[in-house]
Amino acid sequence: MLQFQLETWVLLFQIELALYYVSTTISVLIVPNISKWEWLTNYSGHGDIKGNDRHRLLSRLQVPKHWFWHFYAFGFLLIVSYVYFLLSTLRQNPVVQTAKTELLYSRKLQVSLVLYGTHMLRRLYESIRFRNTGSKMQITHYLLGYFFYSHTFLAIVIACLGNYEQYMSWRQGMGLTLYVFGSVWQNASHEHLIAQKKQRSYLPLQKSGFRWIAGAHYFGEVIIYTGFLCIINHWILWLVYGWILVSMTNIATSYSKTFQKAKTTESRPQWILFPFLY
Repeated sequence: MLQFQLETWVLLFQIELALYYVSTTISVLIVPNISKWEWLTNYSGHGDIKGNDRHRLLSRLQVPKHWFWHFYAFGFLLIVSYVYFLLSTLRQNPVVQTAKTELLYSRKLQVSLVLYGTHMLRRLYESIRFRNTGSKMQITHYLLGYFFYSHTFLAIVIACLGNYEQYMSWRQGMGLTLYVFGSVWQNASHEHLIAQKKQRSYLPLQKSGFRWIAGAHYFGEVIIYTGFLCIINHWILWLVYGWILVSMTNIATSYSKTFQKAKTTESRPQWILFPFLY
């Protein structure tokens, strides 16, 4: 009976996660093709959308882009809260106790959350250091960040619930390799951006991955979540991955159009996001 109740709750969470990722992914695909809604997905780090009179009032509601650190602090806080929940000895109902038991002994979940928490801390550190005062983001992107990181945390927990694998498979080993590579690549890309944070506009980015890819830091994000997909190998993570692919492609395209205005033809990278593909 307890197991049935737990499975019911898990099913409800899976449905909610599926609805969120499918609806937001479809929105990112459709909205840019509708002229009057296009501003919702415009992504600019340097305020070049603020003067457009066609945008509605909501499009002018912007916050400092360095507030990205809020997302990563929030994501790491979720992990800390999860650990506290597992270690808490407070009296709880039997269904919650059953869930705690399954979560506590899931080795895959332990490894995944350590990697996810490491990712949150690294991005938190980088975001706090990146303080370009001319950089803004729309309030819609800010709010979406909280939804994404809370749902991704929940997706990892639900996907790993009750998984007691004790040994790493070749797929998980490949996923860990991709995660490390993506993290190193993205950190190098961010360090190059941070080094130019005092500039009022983008200079030609010719170091790190920016020599080949306009959105090199977004490419790193795709590789990191490819690693998570290989490690966890669950249909929910495929939905997360689909969201990452679509949103990173959209953002990298918008980002590329913005900063390439200041670049010469000779310094322009050959690809926008994916080497040899796009």
